[in-house]
Amino acid sequence: MKNSQYALATFFIYKICFSHPILIKQNWNNLERAEAHHLDEGSQMIPYNWLKNLEAYNSGSLFLNQVNKYGLYYSNESSLPTGISISHDERTQELYGAKEWAGINCTACHTSVFKINNKEVQIEGGAGNFDLHKFQTELIYSIESTLEKNYKFNRFAKRLQKLSIKDKKELRKYLEKFSKDFRGYLERNHRDYKTKGFLNYGPGRMDGIGGPTNDINCETAELGDLNFKAKLTNRKNCRQSHSPVSIPHLWGITEQEFVQWGGNVHSSIGRNIGQSTGVFAKNWFSRNENNQPNFETTANLNGILKFEKLYDKLRAPSWQSLAEKNIVRPLNKEVVKRGRKHYKKHCISCHAIQPKFTNPNKYGHQYWKVVVTPLDEIQTDKNAILELSSRKNYLPNDLYDTYIDKFGENSIGADGTVNSSQYRAFAIGKYLESLFKQNNFTPIEMLKASDCRDGRQQEIIGYKARSLEGIIFTAPYLHNGAVPTLIDLLSPASERPQSFYLGCQNYDVHKMGYRCNHLIDRNLYHYDTTLKGNSNSGHEYGTNLSIREKFELIEFLKSLRPPKRPPKPENSPCAS
Repeated sequence: MKNSQYALATFFIYKICFSHPILIKQNWNNLERAEAHHLDEGSQMIPYNWLKNLEAYNSGSLFLNQVNKYGLYYSNESSLPTGISISHDERTQELYGAKEWAGINCTACHTSVFKINNKEVQIEGGAGNFDLHKFQTELIYSIESTLEKNYKFNRFAKRLQKLSIKDKKELRKYLEKFSKDFRGYLERNHRDYKTKGFLNYGPGRMDGIGGPTNDINCETAELGDLNFKAKLTNRKNCRQSHSPVSIPHLWGITEQEFVQWGGNVHSSIGRNIGQSTGVFAKNWFSRNENNQPNFETTANLNGILKFEKLYDKLRAPSWQSLAEKNIVRPLNKEVVKRGRKHYKKHCISCHAIQPKFTNPNKYGHQYWKVVVTPLDEIQTDKNAILELSSRKNYLPNDLYDTYIDKFGENSIGADGTVNSSQYRAFAIGKYLESLFKQNNFTPIEMLKASDCRDGRQQEIIGYKARSLEGIIFTAPYLHNGAVPTLIDLLSPASERPQSFYLGCQNYDVHKMGYRCNHLIDRNLYHYDTTLKGNSNSGHEYGTNLSIREKFELIEFLKSLRPPKRPPKPENSPCAS
């Protein structure tokens, strides 16, 4: 069967085999939703033709036919799962002999599909259920199985129309290189030294800083000037993380003063360039006319900026929109009124219903002020922040002068190490400069790309709070996803579940969290709060409320709508 016929056939199979959830109003139209679901941000995970034709390691079924087990879903507009993108790039063709790539984009992690009262509901920009690590692990197992089992390899080659002995030899060579490279990525990021397998953080959790830092500061693609690669990367800079964080919801993220869990990143474009590396953007070095390194990347600047515009437009889902579709009961106004009183007493000091605006910066721009609570006060798991703040990297000798120019001599320790977050920001700045140059951005366009943000720093080491519109649809809770429901979060830490299951779709709209049955539901993840980075301690606010008062508070949380956004200055260079 020809590739076009195969794609058409699989498209109709997906339409028949996979149901499509109910969509609710969030200020995206159908075209914007369809564009977001497959928008290219520069991720190059695997050649697209390989992914499309790859068999699962444990069956003869295609790998893409089982993506529901990883928390990915098919939408109406494509034969690809939501969150899988396609890009074309001749610069990276030499890696595996392919210039059309499948990658992962933002919506893989930020699209949620719930089952509420036996009805599937899709929410955009939320805390998705994508199990990235299980997906990656079973992807490499499937590649290795294809290499090891001749009958799988032959079927794979036939689908790719690689029928000659010469073509098969070349295909096997590229598959072996990919297998080596991808396993290397997993080894340096997710190796479990106890089991000799790979770590799995579970659905909706990942290390969004540590992983990208590894693939910026300690390893790059085998492209460009390999002499610079040897000089500018250092495997000693690789460090595994044991402190993943829960996927945050993105409603209003473009208005926040700081955009990470630690409240420590102000530049959204810099954050998203780094994020693209975390989902397989390729980085490497070339040599410029002055015999100095150019920082090259496949990160798609225009795609990332398009994502920022789309998420700027997106709004939190409302309980009312679900009630209008007869999915949930309407809110009880009297209960909401009582719940508001509890909120003002226990929550509002950190989670303002209407966040205050920061003072205007030099461009006249204001943001929602973000409350960052110190670790000793919030008392939630400290590992994510402490691992990040204590991590050091060796600075390459070739970058000393430019690094000192930017951060000063005191930024480099006596042993030649620097703070890894600072080094990561430095490298991302270099990649961003390269992207601006490649895309012929003017100084004004560069300023617009940053939405006229400045270089402000966060002085408090802690976790950020924010307004809570839509929070009811973002279980599990806390920065590390250690508490399964809102009712549990309103209980003392000593009474919260020590373990629970994730990976199902069933959502409890009373307690507000997933209701998984490990005796019935398949592909579940067992969350153990006793493991490092998984503590469910802290955030003991409202825990003295009665059970009736807790449900009144939750009723109020259901009523929250997006707050007023800061005004945009008309005379700003970023106004248009």
